[in-house]
Amino acid sequence: MKTQSRYLLLGFPEVPEDPWQNVYMEVNLVEVGFEPAPGEDGVCVPRVADLKRHDMGEELSESFWGGEISNSEFTTARFLGIADTAPYLHDCRATTLRQAIDAHGGESQNARYAFDALSDEEQSQLISFLMGLRTPNAPNEELITPAIDESASTKQRVSSEFLTHLQ
Repeated sequence: MKTQSRYLLLGFPEVPEDPWQNVYMEVNLVEVGFEPAPGEDGVCVPRVADLKRHDMGEELSESFWGGEISNSEFTTARFLGIADTAPYLHDCRATTLRQAIDAHGGESQNARYAFDALSDEEQSQLISFLMGLRTPNAPNEELITPAIDESASTKQRVSSEFLTHLQ
C-alpha cells in the first residue's frame, strides 16, 4: 500500500475536513524507516491484511442472501489493533483468537490446518505476536519525540512545547 505523501501530519485537535489545520509537526516517514514509493511522493506501508472478500465456509455463513455477495463471504479484517478488537469474527462469536482461527473454513481452511499443525508452543508464539498488534494509545506522541535545540524551526519548538504540555 502507498501513501500520497511521505509526511505524516500531526495536528491537535484533528480536523478531518482540513488535515492541514492545527498541524504542530510533520514527520518525514522516510527518515523514520519507511521505504519511498518508487517514482512517487509517498511511502510504501506494509499491509497486514489483503482487504479482499473470501469465502469463509458454511460454519460462518449468514442466513440471508446478500445479492451478488455470498452469505459466507467476508472482507479480511486488518490485523493492526487486533488485540484491542475482541470479540472476533463478523458476528462476535469468538472471544479469543484461537476460537476465531478454529472457526475458519472455506478458502481459509488451509490456514486453519497450518495453525493446527503447529506445536502448542508455536501456536502460543503466534497468538502472542498477534496480541502485540495493538492500536496506539497516543499515536502522535508515540511516533517521535522531537529534540529541542537552538537551530530548531519555530514549528519544531512549538510542537516540542505542545508535547511537553501534554505530558
